[in-house]
Amino acid sequence: MGAPVAIPVTALTPLIPVGTDRSAAVEDPAATEEIVLADLTDVVVQREIVISGAGIGVGDGATFTNEITTADGEHLAELTGAVTIVHVRPGDHRIFGFYREFLTFADGTARTMGIVDITATMAGQGQSIDAYGLSGRYRGTAGSRSYLQTDKPDTFHAEIVLRAPAAKPQ
Repeated sequence: MGAPVAIPVTALTPLIPVGTDRSAAVEDPAATEEIVLADLTDVVVQREIVISGAGIGVGDGATFTNEITTADGEHLAELTGAVTIVHVRPGDHRIFGFYREFLTFADGTARTMGIVDITATMAGQGQSIDAYGLSGRYRGTAGSRSYLQTDKPDTFHAEIVLRAPAAKPQ
């Protein structure tokens, strides 16, 4: 890869699932416990973008660190991640990337990963990617991390929803 090149974070940070059929799994609300972290702000703190040619191509990518805060401005989580461009569609140059992120909360960790449509984010569309709890309060949960770009550069409205199986009656 060549020297790092600065491009707008809106081209590489946001996420959207591809090929995930969420309608297939109908859940019984009484059978799950939800952790809903809503009305969040996701701000890019640092990023390093590596592009090997004249434009974005397969194999290019970025690493990034974001801060996620509550509506009151309190620090909720640090998000660290990376994206690798896996496809640039020849007809319309739509860009797809494989994202993998770690969320570090005071009370545990979670991760996200999946193929995302980066071009959709640049068009102002809300995005969502699957999330999985790894430790602490979040261990064994599954859900999503979603967000929508704001008018401020490198800033997104965000929500994290994780579900865990409810405790079985004794």
